[in-house]
Amino acid sequence: MGDVAGTVDDPIEIDIENPEFRRALRKKYRELDVEVNANKDELTDAKKKTLSSMITKADDLNKNVKKAREQQVDTTLYSTLAESGLEMSKKLGGAGKHTAAELVTRLIHLFTHDCADKTATAAEDSGAFDWHVCGSHVAKHFAEGPSASF
Repeated sequence: MGDVAGTVDDPIEIDIENPEFRRALRKKYRELDVEVNANKDELTDAKKKTLSSMITKADDLNKNVKKAREQQVDTTLYSTLAESGLEMSKKLGGAGKHTAAELVTRLIHLFTHDCADKTATAAEDSGAFDWHVCGSHVAKHFAEGPSASF
């Protein structure tokens, strides 16, 4: 499909109102939905990047969604991906298995500049914790949600 201008795979000179383009977009969504449902076990495996890959593919298709029929397929796909993400998080152990102290310790080890005793450094030097890097890692989780418009 990528060799013809004006298709979902070739964003150059796309007429997004073209019925053929809209049909091709829905077809791509259906194919991705089949792929997601066929790989449900892999999606919930935290060691594999399958869920992330599928979300990236869905995000790429989502850029061209304009019609209600497409939004319905898009929403169904994201719902399936969200369910897989929930199952993955349940397999990881959930919130009940970790304490606040463990969270703080983990954050210190991830975002404190290199030194021998990161915990002592973070407690003594408030500038040792790299808030900018920490913020850039979590910022994507607080992004504005997509709007639904027709």
